[in-house]
Amino acid sequence: MLGLELLDNRAVAVAIDDTGRVLGRAAVASAELSAAALATLDGAAAGVAGSVGGVGVASVYPDGPECAAVLKAIGARYAGPFLQEGALASGTAAAVAEAWIGAARAARDVVYFAVAEHAWAGIV
Repeated sequence: MLGLELLDNRAVAVAIDDTGRVLGRAAVASAELSAAALATLDGAAAGVAGSVGGVGVASVYPDGPECAAVLKAIGARYAGPFLQEGALASGTAAAVAEAWIGAARAARDVVYFAVAEHAWAGIV
């Protein structure tokens, strides 16, 4: 599985197995976010033997035009729920990750909040 996060001017991707173990990661900064996303996904997938499975996409601006352009570009090469559902908000994706393999594994309800260059929040 590949996870992709779209930030203001960079893309970050990680390849993980079914247990959440990181198999590869990459980050690319570029004013052209679609190209950065494709290069980042390819870089994260490079260390994975066999099929990478689907792609999950998170974005600080999931409803923005840049995100829509990236989804269209990566949809030509990769499959995943983003094709029908679009990108998740970054805070929601972080909350899901914490609930799956992070600090909130045993929790029934999860609230995630972080502040850096943006404020992120998510509830699962």
